[in-house]
This record gives sequence, structure tokens and C-alpha cells, in this order.
Amino acid sequence: MIKRILLQDLRLKSNYIYFLIMPVSLMVILGLVLQSVFATQLDATVNPVHVQYVVKDAQQAKLVKQLVTKTKVAHLDFTPRASTKVAQAYVRNHANTAAVTIEQAHIQVATAKNLNDYQNALLKGTLAELAQTLGLVKTAIHYQRPIVTVKSAELVTVNRAQVQRSATSFQYYALAMMGMFMLYFAEIGLDMFGKARRQQTLARELLTPISKGQLLNATVAGHLLYGLLVIAVLMGITAGLFQMPWLRALPFAFANFASLMALFLVLGLALETVAAQLGEGVMQIVIQLVAFLGGGYFPTSTTMMAFSPLGWVMGPLRSALWTSNPLNWSGVWLSLSVTAGLLGLINVVMRRREVF
Repeated sequence: MIKRILLQDLRLKSNYIYFLIMPVSLMVILGLVLQSVFATQLDATVNPVHVQYVVKDAQQAKLVKQLVTKTKVAHLDFTPRASTKVAQAYVRNHANTAAVTIEQAHIQVATAKNLNDYQNALLKGTLAELAQTLGLVKTAIHYQRPIVTVKSAELVTVNRAQVQRSATSFQYYALAMMGMFMLYFAEIGLDMFGKARRQQTLARELLTPISKGQLLNATVAGHLLYGLLVIAVLMGITAGLFQMPWLRALPFAFANFASLMALFLVLGLALETVAAQLGEGVMQIVIQLVAFLGGGYFPTSTTMMAFSPLGWVMGPLRSALWTSNPLNWSGVWLSLSVTAGLLGLINVVMRRREVF
């Protein structure tokens, strides 16, 4: 049964248009049209970083105060704090902040979670220059000591995950369109047994020595296998066309798309099971709402994404592919849990019905 369903999906030419040609075409079109928006988005959303700094050495504190007073850097301002504990407490309670502890030959930095890549790069570069300037000043005072060249990476350590290169417009919409077209697997779920009913083959299938549950679950499994192949092919195409960095978190990315696809495949089947007449109309509304809230059309806030299964995928994937933050598997587990619950409910309903 599983093999038959998979072969049917592979032989259906419209599937190639719907799940391969259309999403890739939209990735290219939206990426081209909106690339200028993505190019300017970073500069338009930069907020100043309020640096709370602490200097351990009293003599060095005077030098640092003089340097930061004379330092005029856009998007950065410096405020002295009495201790590292006070500085870090300020960071925990305020956005766009950083706590900087300056020691003899080292700078320790703790930043708020909302800093973007531009703010992090600006902060790190400025602190590296500050440390080098301090070294030159101290050498001028104690001219007997030779000047030691120190690499920036050894001077500055940032203890939160560093944001890597931002996604291009093509990469953003590659991610968004892949996620959005996983939602349309709900239409396969809505019509999972529709063709068999129309062609009157479903009754003959039920006469074979398999149970209703086996027929139902084997059919779902066949479509799931097809969906997994679609995800693999789309990931390969986008890696080649748009340099999508899937290899940074390949199993994680695949699991996120697979769980989203499984959720909407089973959700479509559930709607067809309980409300066959209204299922298609309701599902179209649900898909558009989920795509809008989840960032399928344009970037949305974290709050909006939390209300969308697409957002459960988009947020963790953007973090996994363009930062080195820990992987967030919550969206995968939530989608799989809902999928398992719905599939169990469908099995119960179908087994109790006289007509499948």
C-alpha cells in the first residue's frame, strides 16, 4: 500500500509543478523584487548599543574613561558601572545593551539577546580598537616595555552566540517558500481518499485482507514518503541556486520541514474526516493565516510567529542557519505531537464508522 501511494504521487505530473516548479519560481521572483528591501533593512533598524563598562584596575580606569569620552562612534555609547554584577543586571533588564569588563589584557563581553549582526560587529571592532589603544598608551607611559601586537580575537571574547552573515532576500524566501508549500500538503490530506471514492476503488481495497487502520496509516505513510522526497529535492535545488547553508544544520532543517509537512497533511485529513463539506474552504483560510503570521510573505515579529506552525519552523531555522545559537527543537516536537494526536483521533473515528 505504501509503495503504491508513493508511486502514484511520483507519477502525478501536477505534483512536480505544484511542489517544485512553483516554489522555486516564487523564490526567484520574490528574491529579485525584494532584494533592495533586504539590503537596506539592516541600516534602517539599527538601535544604539548602550555599553555598561567596568574597569578592574583603578589606574587603567582613568585611561579608559578618557578614551571612551573622546570616542565618538555611531550607535555606541559608554556608561561606567561600579561592578560587573551591576552591569550584567542592567543588560538583563534592558534591550540593546552590553556589559563590558576590562581587565589588564582581556575584555569580557555579555550582550543582550536582541543585538543584530551589525551591532555585534560594531561593538566587537570598537572594543578591539580600544584595547589596542590602551596598549599603545601604556607602552608610551612605560616606554621601556616593547610593544606587543595582540590579535583582536585574543583581546575580545563575546560570551553569547555570534550572529553570522545575514540571509539574502533569495535565501529568506527559499526558506519561507519551502515552509509555505509544506502547508499545501493539507490539500493532499483533504483529498487523500477522494480519488479512490470517485473511481470506486476504495470499496475494493477494503475487501482485501487489511484493516481500516492499516489502509489509513499506509496511505498516510505513502504520502509522507513523497513529502520527504520533495523536501530533499528542494533543499538540493536551493543549496545550488541560492547557496542555502543547509549543511550547518542539515538534520535539524530536514526535521523541521518534515514535521511541518506531516502536521498539515494530517490536519487536512482530519478536516476531511470531520467536516468534508467545509474542509477545503476552512483549510485555505488557515493556510493563508499561518503563512502571514509565520513570515511566509515578509519577516514578522517573534510574537506573531509563536502563533503559527510556520513560525515554529522559520524562527528556529533562521537561528540555526545564520547564528551559532543552540538548536531549538521545540517546533519539531510540538508539530509531531499534534500530528500524532490528530492521527490517533482519525483512526478512532474511522474505525467506528460503517462507511470509510
